[in-house]
Amino acid sequence: MINPRIIIATKDNEAIDRLEQALVVRGYEVERVTDGWAAIRTAVEHPPLMVLVEIESSLRKARTFGEVLKRNPRTAEVLLFVVSPQNAPHQIPAFLDGWVRSPFNPDEIAAYLIRVISDAQHKLSRRDDSADLNGDLSQVSAVDLLQMLSVKLTTGTLKLNLPNCEGAVYLRDGDIIDAELGKTSGLKALYRIVGATEGSFGFNLTDPARPTQIRGRVDNLLMEGVRQQDELIRFLKDVLSLDDLLEFVAEETDEDRPALEVEVVGLIQRFECFGDVLDYASGTDLETANVVSDLMARGQVYAVGTRNRTKFIPPEMTGRFYQTIDALRRPGITGPMRLIWLVPDEKTATQFSAALTLSVDGYLIPKNAEAYFHSLPMNLGQLDIEEAAVLELLALPFHAEMAPLWRPFLTAAVGVGVLAPDLHTVERAKQIRTQMAKAGLPAIYATPHSIEGEPPGLIRADPSNAQGAFDIIAGLIEEVLASGEAKWSQKNGTSR
Repeated sequence: MINPRIIIATKDNEAIDRLEQALVVRGYEVERVTDGWAAIRTAVEHPPLMVLVEIESSLRKARTFGEVLKRNPRTAEVLLFVVSPQNAPHQIPAFLDGWVRSPFNPDEIAAYLIRVISDAQHKLSRRDDSADLNGDLSQVSAVDLLQMLSVKLTTGTLKLNLPNCEGAVYLRDGDIIDAELGKTSGLKALYRIVGATEGSFGFNLTDPARPTQIRGRVDNLLMEGVRQQDELIRFLKDVLSLDDLLEFVAEETDEDRPALEVEVVGLIQRFECFGDVLDYASGTDLETANVVSDLMARGQVYAVGTRNRTKFIPPEMTGRFYQTIDALRRPGITGPMRLIWLVPDEKTATQFSAALTLSVDGYLIPKNAEAYFHSLPMNLGQLDIEEAAVLELLALPFHAEMAPLWRPFLTAAVGVGVLAPDLHTVERAKQIRTQMAKAGLPAIYATPHSIEGEPPGLIRADPSNAQGAFDIIAGLIEEVLASGEAKWSQKNGTSR
């Protein structure tokens, strides 16, 4: 902390003598120098709390003093006040911290200067504390952190690194203006952060350049967040789990349903899994859970099972799995093995990727997904099978005129999946699957639509929802394993 010292660079007069006495009585050390340059030199050598310099006419000299003080790291926090017979300008320049018009009452000015010094020290202390603010949520809760930052009227960003995602709470002058956590934002994200008990945090003093999305007293927001999280925990314990699958059984959506209920019904029909519905709904988690509870009470929504999040291959089988699919590798081909997904359009590929993120533990999208997710061919990321094998996922257009494009990508493929989300694409998908099977590649095709009989290689599942995506990729992996087992046995003259 800077020494409690004030430098005064003015002509000797009775008012300055009395000001010095008043400051000394209040516990400050006062150093008198002859002019502004002497004050600057002394300040750089031994930084004070404040420099009080006399300017009789122009501000030009004061501007020079200010630039010298503020640009020097040793004196950047030193307060610069001007004493002048002139009235203060309409707007005090940024390089000045205050203006004292002479003649003045020494006791009043002493009290004024001490008040300014106290405010400056408080701000500096608050900033220093916030700059060093980092740690672990197991030691201090998110609620306590946000209350402390609010009381200090802090501006900046509280960054959080939680077990499954990253988040941030944005503050301006102690008010929470927005929050983000994974794919969620606003109040929904803030309330999730309030409930976080694991992870690390750090604080950045930079003013967040973003509009205000959250309004209200911070203590009220935090109390409501704690209440909603407590009720949500009870709901997840007593009513539904995040992996429960839901089914909407009403014949049609009532026109007079509230907006959030209409949204939730649509999400249930698309994703089925309760956890996915919570993630994608615009309401807070508790608001969405209450809507689902009401729909269940009215007999319009039922829990029909649990989402399968089991890894494809047990850890003890990973070595065998690697050997099996390695048997499918073509001679001379090196590098990662690949699953090819033939799709009618970009939308099908991006929806399939989003659904995989929600249901498959080992699925990783590309780090810069936005660079890939706009056109075909499309890098969909990779599937990490217990570190024993990494399968790349690539989407290609399945239209006949695009077939020549497939050849260079299929050389490293160990399996092919064809996605047919719409009924008119099913026949094309069936043709491609047959074509791939004849070429010796393990292949399946998937559609949510009913198909007569039981055609070989068909997976009846919707690639745009979590459970469907899991079933599709699990079906292709099963096909790959069966084919690989057969080729391995043929190559080694034995069966396993």
